[in-house]
Parts: sequence; C-alpha cells; structure tokens
Amino acid sequence: MGKKKKKKVAKRLTASATTTAAPAKAVKKKAKAPAKVKNKLSAPDAAAKVLKGASTPLKAGVLAERMKNAGLWSSSAATPANTIHAALSTEIKKKGAKSRFTLVKGEGFALRSGTTVKKKATKKKVAKKKKAVA
Repeated sequence: MGKKKKKKVAKRLTASATTTAAPAKAVKKKAKAPAKVKNKLSAPDAAAKVLKGASTPLKAGVLAERMKNAGLWSSSAATPANTIHAALSTEIKKKGAKSRFTLVKGEGFALRSGTTVKKKATKKKVAKKKKAVA
C-alpha cells in the first residue's frame, strides 16, 4: 500500500471509532385505550337470568337485546347475537346434560328444568366462607 492509501484507511478507522452511534429514535407512547366497561355477568350467567323470567324459549338475538336492556351484559362485538349463540352452544356441548341450557329446535334457547340461577357472590359471603374454612 502506498502512503496515501494508508493515511485514508487510518482516517477511516479513527473516524469510525470516535463517532458515536446515532441517537435512538424517540419511542412514541401509545395512547391508553379508554377503560372498558366490565360486564357485570358472563354471557351465559346473564342469559340464565333473562331466561328464568321468560315463559318461552328465546332466540339469541332477543336474548342479547334483553340482556343489554336489563344492564346485565354488553358487548362491543359487531354481532352480539352470534356471541350469545356461541357461548350458550359451547356450554351445551361441553357440559351436555349438566348444562343449564337446552336448544329447542326452531324456537331458541331455554333453561333446563330444575336449573337454578347463580347469584353473584358478595364480599360478605366471600368473607364468611373464608372464616368458615379457617
């Protein structure tokens, strides 16, 4: 190598060793999503409460509407009726004869006879259970 090339290479090496890395890009913080309204009950629990007061089986769309109007359940889904239908059908499939619901062909969902509707546990009830166990 000639003297000129050696000087250029030396300059490049010292220049790259002394330069600092480019500053990191500023990370944009994502805006927090507004707090979602928590459902008071799960879809099957709310459906059981609505069906308890119904005299006939109800289709999923009617169930979803009544649950929403009663303030028991809400959904941000585009098709809440499909959500209800899926949730109740899943419970029927998983639990079989022990399911709270039955699907009446052509009429919709109904409570199975002898089904009791669960009440939401209160803090007092939970405290009593803990005392009884201890």
